[in-house]
Amino acid sequence: LWRSALIQHGALNVRKRRQLLQMLSDLRTRGVQARPFKGLVLAEMLYVEPAVRPTTDFDLYVPFEGAQETVDYFISCGYKSPYFDTSIPAPIFDNVYSVELFHAVRKGYIDIHWDLTDGYAALPFSSEELMQRILDLPFEEENIFCFDDTVTAALVAVHGAKNSWDQLVSLLDLALFFRKRPNFDYAELVERLHRCGISRMLLVGAHLVHQFDLAGVPDVLLNYDRRSAHIARRIARRLTDDPLRPSPKRWGKAALNLAFRESMRTKLSYIAFTVQPKKVDVAGSSMEKASLTWLRRIAGMS
Repeated sequence: LWRSALIQHGALNVRKRRQLLQMLSDLRTRGVQARPFKGLVLAEMLYVEPAVRPTTDFDLYVPFEGAQETVDYFISCGYKSPYFDTSIPAPIFDNVYSVELFHAVRKGYIDIHWDLTDGYAALPFSSEELMQRILDLPFEEENIFCFDDTVTAALVAVHGAKNSWDQLVSLLDLALFFRKRPNFDYAELVERLHRCGISRMLLVGAHLVHQFDLAGVPDVLLNYDRRSAHIARRIARRLTDDPLRPSPKRWGKAALNLAFRESMRTKLSYIAFTVQPKKVDVAGSSMEKASLTWLRRIAGMS
């Protein structure tokens, strides 16, 4: 069963990698420099066998000024939003952080972000710096530009925290980063995140990796903040006590999200973040996702 699943995922990943290369090439011809991140990129960067790391969609970061052009390109390729038959109205882009599109024939999703965390946390990188922090990654027949190790580690930490560190794939991503990058400057990274009030997002993940003995964790992360170790123990107990239902209830998730933030300013910023839509999403069922009524009002539609 494992071998069959690995072969199936491997074949799917090969097809997805070729699709990604074509997308990036087409966007470059339109003057958009997109940066892929998460799924396929982490599989290639960190995993000995990329097929082991599951991926369900494409995630692309584009500068805000390229968002409309990128969405229009994918709509011209047959991708759809459930809310708009043609191009998404320009006012929408000022009020959300990402757009998800779906291709009915390819059965594939693509998330186009102009904020890497969909507003969940302020990363210590400007948009200009993000586009300069690149790594030349061997990928199929050619190389692609993706984010460098510092941005990648920050992203792994923030997305793990966003899911309450209850997804095994997030812990594996972080553990494999520790294994693959033993000489990385973790002290500089944690200080960068601390200046934004979000170093606990990384530190809690590091303590969980340590508690579950998934990889050797740098001492600078284990000794930086005592509160992070306490939060990690709470999460580990939940994961161990109820492995089939690891996710906390809504109030518990909200409490964790506040605990991940070190300053009152970042806590208040998160509270404000929770009351507004974040993305134009295909499913449209979560409180974080924009409702049709809200989208029509923002877009000035009847």
